[in-house]
Amino acid sequence: MKVLSIILGILLIVGGFYMMFTPGITFLSVGWLIGFVFLLAGVNAIVDYFVGKRKGTSSVWDLVGGILCGILGVIILVSPYAEFLADTVLIYVFDFWLIIGGIVRIAGSIQMKKAGDRSWIWVLIIAILSVLLGAYALFHIVVSAVAIGWLLGFIVIMSGFNLIGLGTSLGGKGGGNKPAAG
Repeated sequence: MKVLSIILGILLIVGGFYMMFTPGITFLSVGWLIGFVFLLAGVNAIVDYFVGKRKGTSSVWDLVGGILCGILGVIILVSPYAEFLADTVLIYVFDFWLIIGGIVRIAGSIQMKKAGDRSWIWVLIIAILSVLLGAYALFHIVVSAVAIGWLLGFIVIMSGFNLIGLGTSLGGKGGGNKPAAG
C-alpha cells in the first residue's frame, strides 16, 4: 500500500502538470467528467430508491429523478453537442462563481473593517480582483477555459502530494503500523 500510494501520487503530480501545460485539452475533457458524474448520480439515486422502498422512505420521484439524471449522463457521454453544452455551461458557472464570490468577499471585508480586523484591505483587494477577473472572463471564454484547466491541474497535483504524504506516513512493509512492544 505504501509503495502504491507513492507511485500513484507521483503519477498524479505528473498528470497534473500535464493538465496545467495543456489547459485547453484538460478543459475539453471536463464534459466527459460531467457526463460520468450525472450517470453515476443517476445510478446511485435509482439504487437508493429501491433500498428506500424496502424501508418505506422512497418516493417514485426519487426513481424518476435518478432515471432522468442517468439519461442526461448518457446523452452527455455519447453526444459531442451535449458535451460541448456541458463545457459551455461550466464556463459560465465558473465565471459567475468568481463574480458572486468576489461580491460576498467584498461584503465580508466591510464587516472585517467594522470589527477592527486589519487584514480587511487584503480581502477587499482580492475580492475586487475576483469580480474583475470573473467579469473579464465572462466575455473572454478562452480565459475561463484556461483557468479551469489550470485549476483542475493544480487540484490533481495537490492530490498527488497528498497521496505521497499518505504513503510516506504508512508504517512497515505491509502498510500498517507495527504495534508497540510491550
